[in-house]
Order: sequence, then structure tokens, then C-alpha cells
Amino acid sequence: MSSFGDDNPREMPRHLFSGAKYLDYDSAIKADIAQQNFSVCPRCWYVDASIPCEDCGEHFVFSKEEQQHWYETLEFWIDSFPDRCKSCQKANKEMHQQLDYIRNHYRNPEKAAKVMVMKDEVAARYGFLPKSLKKMEIP
Repeated sequence: MSSFGDDNPREMPRHLFSGAKYLDYDSAIKADIAQQNFSVCPRCWYVDASIPCEDCGEHFVFSKEEQQHWYETLEFWIDSFPDRCKSCQKANKEMHQQLDYIRNHYRNPEKAAKVMVMKDEVAARYGFLPKSLKKMEIP
């Protein structure tokens, strides 16, 4: 038996794929652990992993190529894992951009009308508003 699955992707610690519903071991590519950010356990292989999206519940694939980019190029911690599909990631990013715009411009009288419309759109689209925006008084 190899340590951390360095000789066999099926022997990698399961916690490295927390939340994954399916792992395609036949897709495995060897990792360059010298390029990874880890404290104890490296990720010796990258395999296509099917993960349920935290927001919509649909399964998406965190591909071996995406993993290699995350862990070797971007140097994310080896225990990190995406929790949203691409479309939900995009929607989440758009929501945060709208919230930032509202926070940055709510006191500007010239933009008050646009800010109020955005505030209502965010509440309707996402079903909530952060507490700080609920209390916000727009001139």
C-alpha cells in the first residue's frame, strides 16, 4: 500500500474529495506535489469528480484539468473544493457585484433611483437581502 495513494489513485485519502458523489479513477492524471499547498497530505492524483452544487443541487464535474490548475497554478490549499456549479458561481458573483454597487452608491442622490431598483431586483432574484441593506436609507 502506498502512502496517500502516490502509486494508485484509488488509495488516495477520501477526505481529499469531500462531498464528491462519484470519482472517475480511470481519468486519473499524476499530480506534481512539489507545486501544491498542503500541510500533511498531498493530492497525488487528479480525477474527474462529480459534485452536487450547494445552490441548485445539480451535479457538476470538477475535472482533473481544473484540479491541476487550482492546486498547481493558483496554489489553492489542497483541501479546498468548489461548492457551486459554473452557472451558480456566475450568479453568485453577479449578486455580489450588485450588492457592492448598492453599498457604494446608496448615498449618491443621482443614483438613488437605480440603487432602489437594484435593491428590489436583488431581493426578488435571490430571495433575501443582507441585514445591512435592509436597514439602508436611500435619500
